Amino acid sequence: MWEDAYETKKDPCRGYVGFYPELPGCIGYGKDKEMLRENMKESLEKWVRAGYEQWRERWIMGGCEKL
Repeated sequence: MWEDAYETKKDPCRGYVGFYPELPGCIGYGKDKEMLRENMKESLEKWVRAGYEQWRERWIMGGCEKL
């Protein structure tokens, strides 16, 4: 789905750095592009999960109106 939507930069210390410009804090590192792709997939999954958990906590605490 979003596997190629992230931007890649070459980092002399870590190999490659990837990030989704639309998703603040969703970044990953890898020694090569294959490792970066795996780490970015994991980073995206964690980012979405964290966003859902934050939404759910607000819903439970009454911060969101019911649909």
